[in-house]
Amino acid sequence: MKINYKLDISLYMPKESIDLPKELVKNGYDIRLAIKNVVLNRDQKHKGFRFYTISKVIDKITACKEDFVILDNTEYQIIKESFDNFSGFSHGDVELVRRVYEAERIES
Repeated sequence: MKINYKLDISLYMPKESIDLPKELVKNGYDIRLAIKNVVLNRDQKHKGFRFYTISKVIDKITACKEDFVILDNTEYQIIKESFDNFSGFSHGDVELVRRVYEAERIES
């Protein structure tokens, strides 16, 4: 059985929040960019080939023109592990984190 994950990467319009810049509230929260910023953050301390592999997953997400991207289990685990390790989230990032951790599991 193959396991994939359907991740919602559509833009969303957050309600005003103290921790979000006004431009973000006005223009929308770019999930693709936010995932990239978390996963490729220096504090993740990815090394060599692992960094290369991770950047390929980020390229897939940022290049996707749809509101959802399908990630295989390995790709999803890369994203999830980076979110598990990141400690810079704020109240304004709740929707981002929810979307990653609640990605729809698809078995085929």
